[in-house]
Amino acid sequence: MKSQLKKYLLLVIALVLPLSSYAQGKVYTRKVRISDYPVCTTMAVLDSGYALTQSLREEVVSRWRISSYEFCTPREYEKLKTRSDLYFLKAEKRDGIVFLCYSKGGDRKNDDPRKEYLEIVALPAVASESAKTGLMGAYIDVIQRFVEDAAASDKIAYAGLRHYNMPGMSRRSPETYDRVTVGPYVMAIDRKSHRLLMFQKKR
Repeated sequence: MKSQLKKYLLLVIALVLPLSSYAQGKVYTRKVRISDYPVCTTMAVLDSGYALTQSLREEVVSRWRISSYEFCTPREYEKLKTRSDLYFLKAEKRDGIVFLCYSKGGDRKNDDPRKEYLEIVALPAVASESAKTGLMGAYIDVIQRFVEDAAASDKIAYAGLRHYNMPGMSRRSPETYDRVTVGPYVMAIDRKSHRLLMFQKKR
């Protein structure tokens, strides 16, 4: 009961404060816009067109912790995607590369920042639809950590995954991290903590 009351109060605060600030002409930064993620539902889109879908479902059930979640089909996503009280985790193919994307629902053409679509992070997940997806658990953890960090810092929210580029990577033991290459993107993910240590795009 207490946890439900706390969740309700957080939702009220998350909704009321932005409304008050909007009336005063406040600029809605990315950090402000995603501050309600803990009290909103994340819809994980299960698209049978991607080989990673089964592992995505399994790892969401096993590892998703930053909000409540539900699963939906691509058709259901099309009906729900403009709702600004929902977040979405889905695979998207761009230039031949599959990305695991996390976004806040909304209208892409809405002038009201409270109701406008916002992509929060896009992580290149697999080189092709037939590639192995054994790192899905790490991908899920990387996305969740980025959302938490971005909601706490506009610097991180706007810098994106490159914020995690850490100095001294060359001195780390190769046995401590997985180096993942997806098209022009190169990532290094700590094997134990699943922290993203490097994110670069080759020219």
